[in-house]
Amino acid sequence: MAEKNIGESVDNTQEKQDMLVEDKNQEETMSTASNRCQTLKNRKKSSKIRLTKDEL
Repeated sequence: MAEKNIGESVDNTQEKQDMLVEDKNQEETMSTASNRCQTLKNRKKSSKIRLTKDEL
């Protein structure tokens, strides 16, 4: 019985670590996604500026 409990607690610790890693990965992907979105917005702005320069 004691060995089984130790095994379960080890599994739980591993699961918690996996969850923490997943959370960190999600935060990273969220920030990279917002960065990508910002980059796209900047590109749109710069392309608009180029268009107006071409029109002039």
